[in-house]
Amino acid sequence: MSLSGLERNPSLSQRLVGILTERIRRGDFPPGTRFPSQEDLAHEFRVSKATIRSALDALATRRLVIRRQGVGTFVSNTSRIANPLDRPVLFQDLIASHGYRPAAQFVGASLIQADARLARQFHVSMETPLLQLKKVFTADGEPVICCVNTLPPWVAHTEIVKEIFADQSRTEPIFEFLEKRCGQPLRYYVATIRPDVMRNCPVPTTLFDPDTLALVIDEMGYNAHEQPIMHSLHYYPGSRMSFELIRSRDYVIEEAQLPQTARSVQMG
Repeated sequence: MSLSGLERNPSLSQRLVGILTERIRRGDFPPGTRFPSQEDLAHEFRVSKATIRSALDALATRRLVIRRQGVGTFVSNTSRIANPLDRPVLFQDLIASHGYRPAAQFVGASLIQADARLARQFHVSMETPLLQLKKVFTADGEPVICCVNTLPPWVAHTEIVKEIFADQSRTEPIFEFLEKRCGQPLRYYVATIRPDVMRNCPVPTTLFDPDTLALVIDEMGYNAHEQPIMHSLHYYPGSRMSFELIRSRDYVIEEAQLPQTARSVQMG
């Protein structure tokens, strides 16, 4: 099956996020330095402060910048992370944040019967019909992610299935589709990570040698009520993408646990 590309026009805020992200990535704003003020950015780009705030919110969510109350906004020391594994990120945003032109190619949409694993994960009976979507995401036309999303019938009901069969592009961006069309905002993923080769990738492609190594992220997404709403399988072939994970050690020392000398110093 031939692949057809889709490009979406980003909003003003999204374009601004791309520009500022690129400046951070290439070192215009080194880690630890103060970020330009909202006033300066609004003047430079000739946009409203609301647009600037929206862009800064996105940068903070990606941990590219850190806001310090009453002090200002600073470039994060972890601002050069390629693909953060600690939170869900839209592939289009991830690709664009690295200065590439993102696009989604829709390989196919079909109804499949739940196998033993999916039946267990979705808490349905065997052979329950599930909607399966296969896509390839590209950066400047080069494939970088092969993706399979599987949705249960309470998320993708009959009318939604008909819409998707008529136009698969309705499913992107996927988080927006889940929230606005299906009424099921994604709250979190439970993921496993493993190595594999592209011959085992369920997205049919002749773009890679079958023995090409791939990193696979296999995850189940849940809504706010902890109900499973989407299974995702992502193949990242070769060395086209890198991954880093921020691992922090958070702890709180209660005052009662401190030695007497330490308490006296703190209180003095």
